[in-house]
Amino acid sequence: YDKAEAWCRETVSAGHGMLFSTELFAAEMTRVSRELGVSVQALNSLFRNAHVTHMKRTSHSVRNQTMRHVKSYLNGTSILKLAKKCNYPPAMMARFIVENVAVLPTRQHPSSTGINTNIKHEQLGGGKNNDAKSTTNNTTKASAGTRKFITQSLRHPEKMLGCASTSILPEYLFSEKVSSNNTDTIPPSLNANDDLIPLSRLSLEVREAVDSDPIYGPRSDKERHNIGIEYELLLEYTLKNMGIPFETEEQLRKRGTAKTPDVLLSCPIGLKVRKKKPPHPIQQSPSRIPGNFEKE
Repeated sequence: YDKAEAWCRETVSAGHGMLFSTELFAAEMTRVSRELGVSVQALNSLFRNAHVTHMKRTSHSVRNQTMRHVKSYLNGTSILKLAKKCNYPPAMMARFIVENVAVLPTRQHPSSTGINTNIKHEQLGGGKNNDAKSTTNNTTKASAGTRKFITQSLRHPEKMLGCASTSILPEYLFSEKVSSNNTDTIPPSLNANDDLIPLSRLSLEVREAVDSDPIYGPRSDKERHNIGIEYELLLEYTLKNMGIPFETEEQLRKRGTAKTPDVLLSCPIGLKVRKKKPPHPIQQSPSRIPGNFEKE
């Protein structure tokens, strides 16, 4: 357990390539689980917890440089390369770019969002321009409709962002002509008139980033949700077989309790997690093991 936990921390901090490739992530997790004698499920849980800690430590600095990342994207750096450079989840980096480059439902004019979008093409050649710190407020101030649009853009980039002329802010359209060296062949898309039109660079790179992210993004969210339901049923089944009395989340909601964990034990039990440490008392528990193995 200690070796697995240490490996997870080191791998996340080093920005290993498995963080940016779903295939490599699966292969490495299988290999390490065999070497350390830890199940893939347990290793996944430890790894996700280590990554959550990493995100808490680094996300603020990455957000503060949002416009710098936007400038790099406009100059031709791919979203996936930006994510690797910052050791940041590709899907979340894609969200940053969409928030600042795409035409959002509530965005009447580029300047109305409070973002410094008046970036001249000749200013994007490098140099230390002042980053717009106000961009960190973009997500928090976004309306529910805007957040939904961004989420749908990550799920269906070809549909939401495929047409460059209607999905990208006018002052950023020049970025569509800049090659990011990651899309040699542009696949076609169908418009309303069934005419073949090229997909935008933004939609292609968002798709690449989302598909490369093994931890975040729409697919990972769905997987965690399904695994959570499975573990919730498994937890209830195990407690019943052990004869441990408990209340389910649904029962707690009917009682109107302030907190509704997946299960609330009628009396605390002790769980021994380390050989040299005393049992840890537990009364409530989340069932979603991957990414939520917390002591409550």
